[in-house]
Amino acid sequence: MKSRALFLVALLSFVYLTIPFGLGLQSHGITISSQGAIRYSTLTWLHTDGKYIKNESNQTVFLRGAAFGGLETYTYWQGGYDFLVYRMNQFFLLTDGKPTVIRVPITPYPKSTDTQYKFPNLPTIYNEAVDQIVRLAEQKNIYLVLEFHGGCSQSECTRLGQDPTDWINWWLHWVNRYKNNPIVCGFEIWNEPWDANFGGGDSSLGRQRWLNIATQCYQAIKAANPKALVFVASASSFNFIDQYWRENPLGEGAVYTWDIYYKNFAYDWIPICYDTGDFEEGKRRLEDFLGRVCGIRTTSADYNLPVLGSEFSWSGEETNNWDVEMADELSLLNDWETHWYIWWWWANPNNYGMANADYTALSPQGEIWAEYLGHTPSA
Repeated sequence: MKSRALFLVALLSFVYLTIPFGLGLQSHGITISSQGAIRYSTLTWLHTDGKYIKNESNQTVFLRGAAFGGLETYTYWQGGYDFLVYRMNQFFLLTDGKPTVIRVPITPYPKSTDTQYKFPNLPTIYNEAVDQIVRLAEQKNIYLVLEFHGGCSQSECTRLGQDPTDWINWWLHWVNRYKNNPIVCGFEIWNEPWDANFGGGDSSLGRQRWLNIATQCYQAIKAANPKALVFVASASSFNFIDQYWRENPLGEGAVYTWDIYYKNFAYDWIPICYDTGDFEEGKRRLEDFLGRVCGIRTTSADYNLPVLGSEFSWSGEETNNWDVEMADELSLLNDWETHWYIWWWWANPNNYGMANADYTALSPQGEIWAEYLGHTPSA
């Protein structure tokens, strides 16, 4: 009888450990480490404390990683999960636990051919796909930030600027879905809000409308989940951190984002910092541009508010000194104790990607990016 009982205990232990940590996960392409079971998340909720983000043990956490650019295209989800799982697993393998966050761009377009957002109803597959990302992130102890992405026509932005109810309800769908899961630590409420669009072509009016609806959205999210972080950008032509937010911060949990890295501006402007060939002078120019003009250092140091860079990358095709610029920029951002995630993880290396075409190795950009993920501020 005793031997039979021991056998049953051993069998039940095998089933208990194997089903969640082995058979079930391997069917989704998850690799089991030689150390045994995949870790389920031990991460806790985050909160802001001055310019810092801290966990429930009051330890400072720097959110630095990558955005999975491309996921905002709804047609991507129609291909199933296999490629998603493969690329995420390669991300974890190649970066060796250095990233602390993944930005997940999601869109309110039910179909790629739609010209207007449809709130809040999304196809079931979209919810399931984001759930899959959450499960993978849980197994690797990495935070997720969900981000509102996708182009917005001026008429649609004008409508939402006047009445943001649909947009806020769309966000509350995601907030409530993950309100018990600290892996989904926050929500970036709008990618690149454009002032003129919210004002029907009037930039001044649009900026005021954005400040208003962003405040409403922040308040609604914090009411639904007081533990969530809310990432808020400025509605301006170049998305510099708005003086208004510095002087009128939203409150605990708000993180102020900057997103200036598009070809019509900073992708062209930053190389000008280095056009003399003097790299020391180039870094001084870059420090002034990012710190003062864009307001990154000013917001963080002078106003004691948390700052996150939400979208940027580098391409060897656009500038001869991209590697110097990239290292200098990440060095500055780390020294200023800011948070950041580059835009492309999965993309061709010549299109700002951090990995090669089949995701088996980091690209030259990815090597520098991975190096600075683990950097602490300079002494």
